[in-house]
Amino acid sequence: LRARRELFKEYDQVFVSANFILGFPNESFGEMMDTYDFANELQWDWASYYICQPLKGTEMFSAFMDLGDDRCEGEGYGKVHNPGAAAPRGEFGYQFQDGAEILTGRDIFNLPMDLVPNNDQLKEIWFTFNLVSNFLNNPNFAPGGRPEKIVDWLESIAHAYPYDASMAAALARGYRLMGQTERADQHRKKFDDLLVESVYWQRRVQEFPELIELSK
Repeated sequence: LRARRELFKEYDQVFVSANFILGFPNESFGEMMDTYDFANELQWDWASYYICQPLKGTEMFSAFMDLGDDRCEGEGYGKVHNPGAAAPRGEFGYQFQDGAEILTGRDIFNLPMDLVPNNDQLKEIWFTFNLVSNFLNNPNFAPGGRPEKIVDWLESIAHAYPYDASMAAALARGYRLMGQTERADQHRKKFDDLLVESVYWQRRVQEFPELIELSK
């Protein structure tokens, strides 16, 4: 992959996405950070993180069963098992409860490296990895990047995430970098409207105030 990274630099008009899986049985947070650090080292256009999800009838499901992993207990494979699935209101990650001992936002980076996160904590790790890698630190927003690539990608998937404020913020930044002020203002307004409507995104902005700057 490192060798291919050098190759893709020669063809920077190509949109390059990499997929990574988190949450294998007994995987420690430190091992997940190895994945996160490697994804950011590659500096490709998009890093899709997924939570390891055993499907019935597969060898992996049997292995999870033998290890007593509680992901084998549910019948469905929607938002509960895969927080990357489009939620009706764009509320991804752990569904918070008062008094829950779950680290959120950048606090997840303070988790002990030898910790094997439970499923609720894993969802927050997934959320933070995706948000920081793909939105806040996307290389196409940096000097020398190609914002048109990330804009094209986000526009192609935006219909599935109509209530995702982070996507509206990223599109606002991308269009502004491209000099398309009117389109940037439209997405900034959508971001502002979503913040007014959604307690969930108000909390996320408290955790990641950089989203405000991203939308400008």
